[in-house]
Amino acid sequence: MTFGAIQRKMLPKRVFRGFVGATALAAAFGCCASEVVRIPIKKKGAGPLFQIHYGKKWGYINRNGKAAITPQFDDERDFFSGLAAVRQNRKWGYINERGEVAIPYQFDDAGDFQEGLAPVRLDRRWGFIDATGKPVIRPQFEAVAVFSGGLARFEAWDTISCDSLSPGQRATVYSKDDAPPLAFRLHDPAALGIAGCFPQGLRYGFVDKSGNVVIEPRLVDADDFSEGLAAVRTEDSQAKYGYIDQGGKMVIQPRFVQAYAFSEGLAAVEVPDGAESRGRWGFIGRTGRLEIPMQFGDAQSFSEGLAAVQFPDGLWGYVDKRGAVTIAPRYSRGNPFSEGLASVWPEDEIGGYYIDKTGRKALVIKLWPQWSFSDGLTVAGQPSEQKYVNRKGEVVAPYEVDPDF
Repeated sequence: MTFGAIQRKMLPKRVFRGFVGATALAAAFGCCASEVVRIPIKKKGAGPLFQIHYGKKWGYINRNGKAAITPQFDDERDFFSGLAAVRQNRKWGYINERGEVAIPYQFDDAGDFQEGLAPVRLDRRWGFIDATGKPVIRPQFEAVAVFSGGLARFEAWDTISCDSLSPGQRATVYSKDDAPPLAFRLHDPAALGIAGCFPQGLRYGFVDKSGNVVIEPRLVDADDFSEGLAAVRTEDSQAKYGYIDQGGKMVIQPRFVQAYAFSEGLAAVEVPDGAESRGRWGFIGRTGRLEIPMQFGDAQSFSEGLAAVQFPDGLWGYVDKRGAVTIAPRYSRGNPFSEGLASVWPEDEIGGYYIDKTGRKALVIKLWPQWSFSDGLTVAGQPSEQKYVNRKGEVVAPYEVDPDF
């Protein structure tokens, strides 16, 4: 049976999610800031099944919209290495693609398998397990990211301040020994306001797969490694970003206001006023040499050979790795290419559509907003009406439904 076949009996349901897997941080603290809509598209490199929210439970469908694993979980993640983290009765475990429990429910939080290991939390500390569920790196970190390039980023802090939703009440400061367990998650800039909790003296470091700390937690800010380099900011870098190698050596000196991860050999960076140009974006290579001049008002990372950039007139277009304009700037916003298509918002039209790499309008989907394509499907529509759509523009299945409405 397909979900499309019973869709007429189901109306979409608004589902709010936090970042990095927490669903009840506000309840745990009795505080904290607003929630955000969960990013619905499947992560790059994930397995063949797609997540769906049915009533109050999560399950999986295949690319044709047919139910593969009956919705039964309180929370879930994508499949990697044949395993997906799922939550029931407040505990996380892992299932295989047949829906069978492969690693028992025992963790307080859990992440995706990447490079053979998955991050898991027990009480207030994070560690890593292998695909059999065996502990490989003992729980010891305040927060961790998945492995990337053989290293995993981790957090270190001693105290954390959490806002209160009660009028007139001050924020509460906790130590890492008495803070509510759900405070222990990555506090990347995008997640800070969601949690409403702000670590004091936050530092980042990196650990290898044997559990050895190879880069001490002295970085004020850090991205994950990509193509052998990671964008970081140090205490003495005067708020500028540079790039370190996997030994922790600063190989591209800090001089950027913002710096993105390397993608396809290039990284989008912004220089400050009075530097190489007037607060503009460009692209550098892995040696730090400027490959595409600092001439854009904004930029995104390269994907499938093209990068979306904002021109001085405020419109977005696309350039290739030589900096040549391949798609003229005529969009109020342009998103990265994925599977040959990119969603754009034209300046003089209502709604958006997908273009191909020639700039031709290739696909129009009536629902808006629209996410990137992943494994042949995208998700389109408002949180209350999101649906899976294929490359022909056909609705395959609802992403979220409420059969009892």
